[in-house]
Amino acid sequence: MPSSVEFSSAQQLLRQQRPLEAASALAPLLAREPDNIEALLLAGRIELAQDSPTRARPYLERATRLSPKLASGHFLLGICLYIDNDFKPALSALESANVLRPNDGGTLLYLALTYEGLAQTQDAMRVYPLAIARNPSAEAPLAYARLLFTLSRFDDAQAQVIESLRRDAKLREAHYELARLHFEAGRYSQSAASGGLALTLPGSATVERPIHFLLSRAYSKLNQTALAAQHREAFERIPPRLVR
Repeated sequence: MPSSVEFSSAQQLLRQQRPLEAASALAPLLAREPDNIEALLLAGRIELAQDSPTRARPYLERATRLSPKLASGHFLLGICLYIDNDFKPALSALESANVLRPNDGGTLLYLALTYEGLAQTQDAMRVYPLAIARNPSAEAPLAYARLLFTLSRFDDAQAQVIESLRRDAKLREAHYELARLHFEAGRYSQSAASGGLALTLPGSATVERPIHFLLSRAYSKLNQTALAAQHREAFERIPPRLVR
């Protein structure tokens, strides 16, 4: 592990969610030691924190070439490639990480997500339960719930959403998924309640637009036209998310 002032400063700035400053702090070390593996991995993480997988990729590819038996390098490269929708090389990187660090919950989760991205549904369904068992986060059961929803396995999806909320009762995305399931089952009052709660919680801004859309539909079903119109207007005010 590098013990330089630059590395420690960059690491601390990244923890403080100041990636631009972290990149500046790390730059002298990378210029001086371009083969410093831990610095390369940190540079990749900094770029990922700025939603720049294209810029992260060269750092992470170089790190894995220099240290092919380092699981964390393959794992970060797999995440980078997955975010960039480059699923086949992402799968290769994540499979390498899984061989080097078996049963790691984060690796298993991204493996399942990548199988899903490749439309290898059976593989994804095989790996998701392993990821959930080994990953304490609420994201793992929530990701599985989304897949089950697309397969119209609504009861199974709801069980996973409930598990996600057990792990994190304030996860906005989980309350939104619960609202979707209530709507699908015709429980429009419960759908509106879950969607309304989701709007009050912190979390990803990208889900706010679909929450308003779902609420407009739920209130329409409940013949509450004023509330339906209010949420429809809110939905239309938010620009669609740019899909990479």
